[in-house]
Amino acid sequence: MLEMDGYSSPESSEKPIIGKEIVAFIGLEGSGKSTVAKKLAEVAGKPRISTGDIFRKLAAEDTTEIGDECRRVMETHAYVDPDMFLRILGAGMQDAALSDGFILDGGFRTDKETVEFWDMLKAVDREMPVTIIQLRVPVWQAADRLVNGIKRFDDNIDAVVERMGHYYEDVGKRINFLKEQPECRLIRVDARGSMEETLSKVVEALV
Repeated sequence: MLEMDGYSSPESSEKPIIGKEIVAFIGLEGSGKSTVAKKLAEVAGKPRISTGDIFRKLAAEDTTEIGDECRRVMETHAYVDPDMFLRILGAGMQDAALSDGFILDGGFRTDKETVEFWDMLKAVDREMPVTIIQLRVPVWQAADRLVNGIKRFDDNIDAVVERMGHYYEDVGKRINFLKEQPECRLIRVDARGSMEETLSKVVEALV
């Protein structure tokens, strides 16, 4: 079972921040996706999973080819093939705690991963509405956060540059595809302020 963030149900009787849906974060590395996703999970009373956590867990525990690929990626900082990425993501979504909706930190890196995301949800019995939160920051600010903030334990400068480059590959095409999906809504959030300010904007947009 994947480790989940600790959470409790909101005390307010108002409309829940998140219903039975998937709320996924996309954006340039350094935009604050992981921090805001974790804080949103705490205030919304929903579990959160991240692609990084999925990779680390499967690398440590899985003995199949999926685990082998996760170990290879963790050791070499390689960019995993989209087909394998979706298989890994699907494996991480099968936890029973995710059946009533959850927050996803990561994904939608390529056209293929974006287009086939819904097929993957169907394959692992996680079909539900999807809300995509795109956190938008200038490249210089994202880079400054990465240099001066807390970095991933597996980071190096080459890996950071490569991941930033991959994000911008056909990002407009991916966004346009998401806009057209009937079971998906796209919310764009200015994330140039503090993480608290960004979280407030996200919550306001969701309720």
